[in-house]
Amino acid sequence: MSTKHTPGPWSAELNGEDGKMEVHDESGCTCTVHGLKSDPEHVANLHLIAAAPDLLKALRLLVDHASQYAAMPLAHSDTHKHVALARAAIAKAEGQS
Repeated sequence: MSTKHTPGPWSAELNGEDGKMEVHDESGCTCTVHGLKSDPEHVANLHLIAAAPDLLKALRLLVDHASQYAAMPLAHSDTHKHVALARAAIAKAEGQS
């Protein structure tokens, strides 16, 4: 599946000059997170957003692997449920839900 978002890696930056919290890719600012940089929740949100491309890539790889495992006769009974949850998260990240 092709990626429609700005490709990663992204990095989080707490801008001291104007108080902005920004997520950057190689070409510049990808998004700005508004909030107080002294608020731990806002800073945590910034880092979560910056990790999004890496998380999506890792989840896709895990789904591919788990899907193969789920087809095996000895697969854990929750494997299909976990793969479905992961696929739903991927769909949400891709704007399909």
